[in-house]
Amino acid sequence: MTRINPQTAKGIFPAAVILWMGFGAAALAGPIGPPAPNLQPGQFELAVELDLSSRDIHFEDRDLEERTRMYLVKGGYGLGGRINLYGAVGAASSRDDEGFDGDPGTAFGGGVRLGLFEYQGILFGVTGQALRFSSRDSTAFGLNDITLTYFWTVYDVVLGARTKISDSSFYAAALYSKIDGELQTSLPGFPDQTARFKEAHDLGLLMGGNAEFLGRARFGFELRLIHETALALRLSIPFGR
Repeated sequence: MTRINPQTAKGIFPAAVILWMGFGAAALAGPIGPPAPNLQPGQFELAVELDLSSRDIHFEDRDLEERTRMYLVKGGYGLGGRINLYGAVGAASSRDDEGFDGDPGTAFGGGVRLGLFEYQGILFGVTGQALRFSSRDSTAFGLNDITLTYFWTVYDVVLGARTKISDSSFYAAALYSKIDGELQTSLPGFPDQTARFKEAHDLGLLMGGNAEFLGRARFGFELRLIHETALALRLSIPFGR
């Protein structure tokens, strides 16, 4: 790797900021799951999830496509009154075609599912969740003195329904997704530079399903469309009632 000469650092630092404004930053929503509660009161659930996503973000008046991969471990609990709570922790990485290749960073968050009403075996509900993610590229532009770090939080709200047919369940929902992101560019000896980014599209669709096998285990998938193109795979086991 090339070291930066102190005499040239002053010129490289603003150039890095300008170039990165052109490169953009990464964003993903992460798997959401059914819009209505899927756990009975007193029931626990443990799940592992893989999420592959491609989404446009808006940064400095330009839309850019980012591709992400997220691994999550998620735990849920069913409260009374058609309420489910869940939390998630894991790791995620992101890259694009314009030079950014971030290291895996910690991802964490949680949410709540609320049942609204049931009609002929179809349960309608609303789910809200927030996910936090950060990632760092310490060798940006082939120089090991410039560090690019971005931080973002994604807020998702979905309104839809789920139903069960035999040992399988299916769900679909309308989705609103909001991104609150910040990019930080650092070079030793200079103040950090920051810039904000947000979602390019905030409305989308959500659909998925789960099938039971081996008694209690469940295998599921999820698609998120329009605001992003994403596929999530899920393996879960409920405990309790």
